[in-house]
Amino acid sequence: MGIKSERAATFLISMASVVTLMISIIWLVYIFSIKGYIVKDAKENMRGIASLVQYSALNGSGKFEQLHTFCRDKNFTVRLISLEPLNIANLAEEEDAVALSLFSKGLGEYFTIYKERNKTFIKLLCPIFYNGSCLKCHRQSESLFPGAVSVIFDMTYTESRSETLGTVALIAFIITLVMALMISFVYGRKKIRDLRMLSSDIEKFRYIDDVTLFYNRTFFLKRLGEEFERSRRYRSNLSLMIISLDLLSDGTTLSQNKKTEILKSSAEIIKSHCRDSDIYGRYSDNAFAIIIPEATREGVSIMADKVMKKILAKEGSREVMVSIGIAFMNFEEAYSPEILLYDAEAALSRAIEHRENRIEFS
Repeated sequence: MGIKSERAATFLISMASVVTLMISIIWLVYIFSIKGYIVKDAKENMRGIASLVQYSALNGSGKFEQLHTFCRDKNFTVRLISLEPLNIANLAEEEDAVALSLFSKGLGEYFTIYKERNKTFIKLLCPIFYNGSCLKCHRQSESLFPGAVSVIFDMTYTESRSETLGTVALIAFIITLVMALMISFVYGRKKIRDLRMLSSDIEKFRYIDDVTLFYNRTFFLKRLGEEFERSRRYRSNLSLMIISLDLLSDGTTLSQNKKTEILKSSAEIIKSHCRDSDIYGRYSDNAFAIIIPEATREGVSIMADKVMKKILAKEGSREVMVSIGIAFMNFEEAYSPEILLYDAEAALSRAIEHRENRIEFS
């Protein structure tokens, strides 16, 4: 996947997650606010019903029974209540007595929400005050307000639906959140893995030659120091071989592409003749170097001869002249990495001076 495709995928995943989460949150807030709207609308309807009942009761319109039946079909229960009713069925309940007493002090309405037998109810009480027509039936000993209108709304079904929708919305929100987190986690792990690979590649390019894919000179010399210490610790032989492709430096007949081609093919030949324990690198523009641990002088000489002949067979003596300098150290000699390197370069210089394909030992 290209960089632009990755960015587009990242943007789409991010936007989809954000939009989905926003919709879920808005829906969740809406659902959990439904109860407030239900209560508000119920109060308005109950006030309207109470006003109609007050008007019917005070003006004797005879519409109360019809209104009572209509409200019952809409989950509203309407009653006329009093502390001293003519009809015992209209006797106020104990909890309503508080509201009736507050009406005498100027309270305009009494509103409450309560639960009964696992059901939720909204109750609105509004006072009914005297007028002349009331005295035809009610005793004058009664208070200035013979009673009140009680309107009760059963919101159990509506509340249950809102709670169900709220639960569904909450589950959807949680699922969406989990999915977004999972997508972020998976994509984040991929990005971390990509960054680690990129970091590894960057680290690799710090010590790898980009033409031959051998170690570059800096890292090769670091490995030389490490191998020297290991050889001295285990009292084993250590050799350093420098291979120079001399004609590449003339620059008169070979193009740059041809030089690069010869470098790459020579690198492959060198690599094919190295053991797993050998360490090879690009020593300079036209030279390679090999660290050869635990090998005899004769074995190193045979290896150098094979590499030289293979390169000449591949490239031809007209285009390439191979010069090889070798420094050999046995475990009894008091050497240092610098001395080993100096001896190999000195041997290479002597080989180059002969102006022929040649191998020289220090």
